[in-house]
Amino acid sequence: MSAETTLFDARVSKRFNVLFTASGLALSMGLATPAFAQIDAAEESEETQPEAGSNEFNDEIIVTGFRQSLNDAQDIKRASDTFVDVISAEDIGALADRSVAEALQRVPGVVIGRFNKASDPDRFSVEGSGVIIRGLNFVRAELNGRDVFSAQTDGGRGLDFNDVSPELLGRIEVFKNMTADMIEGGIAGNVNLVTRKPLEGPDMRLAGTVEANIGDLAEEWSPAISILGSKKFYTPGAGTFGIQLGYAQSELITRTDASQVTDPCYRPSDLSGGCIRINNVFDFGVGEGDPNFSPDSFPPADTVVVPKGAGIRTTEFDRDRAAYSGVAQWESPGGALVATFEYLRVETDYFLDERAIIAQVNNDAFLTVPQAGSDFTFDSDGIFQSGILTQQAEGGILTELLRFQREDEAFTEDFSGKLSWVPTDRLSFNFEGQTTRAKRRETAVLPAIQTLTDIRLDLSGKTPDIEFLQPGTTDPAMNLTDPDAVYYWFLIDNEVRNNGSLDSLRADMEYEIGDGLFRAARFGARWSDRQRVIRNANFSNWGNLSAPWAGGTLEVSELADAASVRDPFEGFQRGNVGLPAPNGAGIFF
Repeated sequence: MSAETTLFDARVSKRFNVLFTASGLALSMGLATPAFAQIDAAEESEETQPEAGSNEFNDEIIVTGFRQSLNDAQDIKRASDTFVDVISAEDIGALADRSVAEALQRVPGVVIGRFNKASDPDRFSVEGSGVIIRGLNFVRAELNGRDVFSAQTDGGRGLDFNDVSPELLGRIEVFKNMTADMIEGGIAGNVNLVTRKPLEGPDMRLAGTVEANIGDLAEEWSPAISILGSKKFYTPGAGTFGIQLGYAQSELITRTDASQVTDPCYRPSDLSGGCIRINNVFDFGVGEGDPNFSPDSFPPADTVVVPKGAGIRTTEFDRDRAAYSGVAQWESPGGALVATFEYLRVETDYFLDERAIIAQVNNDAFLTVPQAGSDFTFDSDGIFQSGILTQQAEGGILTELLRFQREDEAFTEDFSGKLSWVPTDRLSFNFEGQTTRAKRRETAVLPAIQTLTDIRLDLSGKTPDIEFLQPGTTDPAMNLTDPDAVYYWFLIDNEVRNNGSLDSLRADMEYEIGDGLFRAARFGARWSDRQRVIRNANFSNWGNLSAPWAGGTLEVSELADAASVRDPFEGFQRGNVGLPAPNGAGIFF
């Protein structure tokens, strides 16, 4: 059981969308076209004015732009055999979403995570992450209706939606139910990312975006640019050719401050005993066997909820993403044959730098009690509200000063080809081929320094107010910055080296029967060869540097070059709470 709260990095998003065309006059001419059409129509009407009472009208209304995008989205939903929602390119461009994941949160029934990783709930993220559809996270991703592949440690069937630039997409389709013609694996639903195509747009298009995100906590601004250009070529007797090139680069620099209450548990109201749990908890997890309580008898009477500690952390995060896209299309005269060749490459670099001061609570023998001369306060439900926590057996609470750094590089490259053939108005064929290569490299290190403190904790406000105190006193914990009072504790690192590849072929045929009970018959076949190699140390090589139980401690003063005083908590939580440590400082690696 845990309780956590954080104050996210507020962002002042300044988004500038700049549209270019082949010449400076093209935009103004495009805007003026409806007026020209009205003038021409008026002149023609004067020359060929119908007789009174005539019902002949030559007016034609062509809907384009944003309204046409909405109509297309409605048509897709109307024609679909299952529940589907569509986010159009205009929707993506109109909203200040930095990734596909954030664009998906606009869809009803879809929520996104706010953790840095789905497997790391201790670290919050300004940018949205994992996608959940109707409460389930088994979401399958597709690119233009085909398999998509990544080298993520938690499985390659999905895609890290933060690695995809939304500027290169034409639309996003969210299927909440599966149909027989869909590729299996989407228990919660399917997300199909459809890229822009040159033959779907005007004869010539050149568009771009310029964006700036400013974080008031990070006090940094993050630029982002994208450009997309396409051109159609009409050749008599040979059909229509289309070429499109796109590039998007986005950087995001953020900081998050987190206040954390660690491992609150039920205890006797007089605090005479330890944690009362449904199952016993040990250093390496939850104990096996029958539960200690039934659902009707837990929590037991005359108990209160008391935390075993508290902690603070400030995390700086830098994400840099570059995406390259190239599309070539050919359409035969009459449109019976359409060939599409597409190349997509995405490179993403992440860097995380975090400092934290947090109580060590991995042992149920560590029981907190009120500091001498003080008492805990509780609300009417017996939930802890305020007090000064200490541990009598240790002479204070074991407190860790952590420095965590992680560098992550992700790379995905996809090349695909598609041939669509419609020989008759009822019969159509579709042939597709795809090859994908992906890799992920991660290096992380987590060293820790340790000392003893008492913790003043106040949960009565909107944000937990945490202050580390000198053990046995109400004075600020000056020992956090005293090299003679802190010692090197442990070091742990992690390496991830993942590689993956995917090759697939697909063929489909559809024959439209009519408007009766059986409207169409579809047949298809698919072949794929998927390979993935995962190498993950999973932070399993914990190593002790020094400890009282390991034969003695190595104070920082004895090896001063490895650590120094830093003040990462200056202005913590925007000043809505007091400084957790003297001058917001501590000794960190």
